[in-house]
Amino acid sequence: AQTTFNVLFSVVGRQGISGSGEPFRVVVDARCDPLLDEYGAQFVRYEKPNAPEGSVRVCGLEDDPPISTTAIGCGFYDTLLQQSVALDIMAHEIGHGIVFNTTDMPYVYNGVEGALHEGFADIFGHGVEWLQPSPRTGEEGDWTGGEDTGYIARRVDLDTGDLKFFHSDSVHSGTPHARGTPLPVAFRLLSDGETNPACVYGGPHNRPDPDDLCSVSVESLGVETAFKIYYTMLDEYVVPATDWPHFTGYIIAAAGEVEGYTPPGPIFGKYVPEWCLDWSEFRHSAWQSIAAIELPGLINFCPYSPE
Repeated sequence: AQTTFNVLFSVVGRQGISGSGEPFRVVVDARCDPLLDEYGAQFVRYEKPNAPEGSVRVCGLEDDPPISTTAIGCGFYDTLLQQSVALDIMAHEIGHGIVFNTTDMPYVYNGVEGALHEGFADIFGHGVEWLQPSPRTGEEGDWTGGEDTGYIARRVDLDTGDLKFFHSDSVHSGTPHARGTPLPVAFRLLSDGETNPACVYGGPHNRPDPDDLCSVSVESLGVETAFKIYYTMLDEYVVPATDWPHFTGYIIAAAGEVEGYTPPGPIFGKYVPEWCLDWSEFRHSAWQSIAAIELPGLINFCPYSPE
């Protein structure tokens, strides 16, 4: 948890979950709770009997009585506590707290809100792991989740076709984690460059011409700059009513802020030609990262590369 807070402060100036530096607690449960997610960790928005409001609750294990290996939700019991407090998982759960505190967006399991929660939480998980100054052995930066104990729950760097990458499957698991994966995929594309790996696999597409944007080769801005842009998008623009089509405008506005650009006028609700007349490679790269994941309702905002 301390590594996560240190990275957030040094990279984007955020002090803790609330942004104002309030104390934070990690609570270890002696019993594995089947209601916890696949990692055995959970951000606690509202107080529970054994976990205070605003804490992260992680799943520990008792030796006696033994816990059935067929219980729901806790995965690999011999490594569960280690996995639930791995850096990318802890940063992911802290990320949920930041989404709650910054946007006041509720977590709706079957709604877009749950997907966006998980998507941004994954961005925090990946970003903190990559940006930590002194990685411990086994916790170096990568684009997989939950891998530090040998179990990859999701990945955003390779389309494996096995329900762990959102766009690779015509039928996926349907969880908020799966539905939110396009956001960390876009974050990785802006960090590293390349094209959306789902295009290679040939997964489902939402646009009439799937090759139009899915094959876009995104120009890399590096992990730190990409993290600043996606964090700014969350911190400044995402609201409880945010839906996928809004990210076209959000990403350009957030990239403009990180770039130090003063926009000529409002961007939301209508097309503003002045944004494109004063276009830049920096904002174009940010837009490409969103374009490449083919969000429903995406508009081709500035459909050309600047000179």
